[in-house]
Amino acid sequence: MADGASTSAAQASTSASEQASPSTATEPQAAPAAAPAPEADAAKPVYQSQRFTIFEALSATGLRSIRYAREIPLLKWVLANDLSASAAAAMRRNVALNFPAGRPIKEWQPGEAADAAAAPLADEKPADQEASTEAEPSTTADAAAPGADASAATDGEPQIHKHCRVRVNEGDATDVLYTHRAVSKRFDVIDLDPYGSAVPFLDGAVQAVADGGLLCVTCTDLAVLAGSGHPEKAFSSYGGTVARVDYCHEVALRLVLHSIASAAARYGRTITPLLSLSIDFYVRVFVRVESKPIEVKRLACSTGTVSTCNRCGNFEAAPLGRERPEERGGQKFQPGYAASVGSMCQECGGQARFVVSGRAPCRDEQEGVRDEQHIRNLVRLTQIMGKHMNRYSEASSSLSRLRTILAQSQR
Repeated sequence: MADGASTSAAQASTSASEQASPSTATEPQAAPAAAPAPEADAAKPVYQSQRFTIFEALSATGLRSIRYAREIPLLKWVLANDLSASAAAAMRRNVALNFPAGRPIKEWQPGEAADAAAAPLADEKPADQEASTEAEPSTTADAAAPGADASAATDGEPQIHKHCRVRVNEGDATDVLYTHRAVSKRFDVIDLDPYGSAVPFLDGAVQAVADGGLLCVTCTDLAVLAGSGHPEKAFSSYGGTVARVDYCHEVALRLVLHSIASAAARYGRTITPLLSLSIDFYVRVFVRVESKPIEVKRLACSTGTVSTCNRCGNFEAAPLGRERPEERGGQKFQPGYAASVGSMCQECGGQARFVVSGRAPCRDEQEGVRDEQHIRNLVRLTQIMGKHMNRYSEASSSLSRLRTILAQSQR
């Protein structure tokens, strides 16, 4: 963008100087002619490369980052981070085993991924040059190129291929997130998969993910999220409580989404849930993060408390805010109304009390938990992956799960 603006300005000033007479060439009349050029270029859409970056905040052995690098063709690079020194050493060994320096690149990167890694795009700098320009004094491997790991592999350790897209960093995940809040440094995808709750990393993650980027969050503390025995812990961590109901796992998903949405709203950003999963002992959500200050105002309208009967499961949601159109145009936001169910459940004949749970997204049915069209696209892409990448077993497992989610959404 800056190059285009300077080129336009140079052309405008040159044409003006050619047309001007010798007596007026030194006058400042021709200078304002080049001023509109930056504004015209600023209105043009900014080109964004199809290559994207991933940050795995808590990588442990780095196996997920290795799979990202091996299986995603358009991946630019993935930064695998862990606070433990032994984990970082294990990641370097695993990366060297999967991307050895002495083996041709097409033997360990299938199909289009090998071509993309072997022939970088024209607008992309080589990994070693890119690392030198992006290096930060406070982080050692924040922008460390794969070649840096290969050069540091001494004392008989296997070296890493120079085209490897995995970068290993030993450091605090929150430090890396907060040092990447600038727009030019943000990650396209951030993957949070800690042991327990991901809440301590959400504030930095919603700032470090690019506009329109993907945030993947996993929480394994279902005893807190889906159980009614620790309401104080659920409230302090996720800002809500859970009642003893049959749909407690869905409440757990909504509590996690509420925590992400609340963290993003502080910075004028909003989330769009694409896929939400409750599997075994953990929940995992995939959300798109965008900078939309106007949509942030509607967060209270889609968040509220839920009054649930302990005996029959009857419930009623009460949003924390209301939105109504004004006569002169626009929208006006007002506080929400209290639930009208009273304290005793009439469905049970007034023999059981309502228990209040939330705060959480309280839209009707599955709305606000997943994007059905996005899931349909995932089904189509998974079928293509199984056909062209010879990964039929993994594709079959993923298709089965995605089709089950679609069936639940269509009830």
